[in-house]
Amino acid sequence: MTETLGLSEKPHRVCKRCRTAKPVAAFHSMGRGRRRPLCAPCRSETRPPEFRQGTPEEKYQGLLRREYGITLKQYRQMLATQGGGCAICGSPPSDKRRLAVDHCHSSGRVRALLCVPCNTQLGSFEKIRHLAVEYLARYGAGNPALGYDTASGTEVEEVA
Repeated sequence: MTETLGLSEKPHRVCKRCRTAKPVAAFHSMGRGRRRPLCAPCRSETRPPEFRQGTPEEKYQGLLRREYGITLKQYRQMLATQGGGCAICGSPPSDKRRLAVDHCHSSGRVRALLCVPCNTQLGSFEKIRHLAVEYLARYGAGNPALGYDTASGTEVEEVA
């Protein structure tokens, strides 16, 4: 008896580490129909210790230390300093999602804690910041082609 799978998947595959044929379901998904080359038990054994043990809070502590160089205590202090919410919009973290640690990608320095929408928008804006400044300088008071006086922002009467 064979599982119903996508056309590209076979019912079994061989783990690159233990060389055992196992059902496809024994291999973690990588998205887009792809599977990892190691079966779940082998992948678990080969991952660094911080990924295999500890409570979710201990794992998060390790991530904060590795990625941003801060402790969980510092994260909580930042959150309290920001009034318990996002540094931009003020929304609090949800039960399922913490606030993201915003940091400068050039220097690595931590800036503040942001909700996911604000962090995503800020990241997008940083890529086009200089273009946005030029745009606002040029069109901030209105488009001159539509009859706006760019200095005052008022409409100018058309001369026939």
